[in-house]
This record gives sequence, C-alpha cells and structure tokens, in this order.
Amino acid sequence: MHYDEDVAAKLKSETLVLWTGLNRGAGPEVGEYLASVIPGAQYHLIHGAAHWPQWEQPEEHDEAVLKFLKGIG
Repeated sequence: MHYDEDVAAKLKSETLVLWTGLNRGAGPEVGEYLASVIPGAQYHLIHGAAHWPQWEQPEEHDEAVLKFLKGIG
C-alpha cells in the first residue's frame, strides 16, 4: 500500500478523501480504507473518472469539493 496507516491515523485536520472509480493504480476500496483510518475523514467516490476527475467529471468533482469546504455533507 502507498499510504502509511500510522501517519494517516494521526492526521488532525478535516480531510476529504476524493477517489475515482476508474483509477487503475488503486481501486475504490483503497480510498475507502484510507478514509476509514483518518479520524473523521469524509469519503467521496467519483464514478466514471480515473486520474483527472476535475476534467473527467467536473460538476461532481466541484460539488464534492465545495460541499466539503463549506462544511456541508
């Protein structure tokens, strides 16, 4: 795994784990797991996107990020 669980578990800032369904390097289960070890993290999966969700699914990407930044959801 590319992510150190011990480091992730110590994160204190609010975190959005934004993942994509077509990421060939690590599937959605990796993003979901990473969000589960970061205290209080939010997880959002963007289906139909791979490495560039801000270009592949811009509306969903922007909505998820804005909701997170505004503390909605």
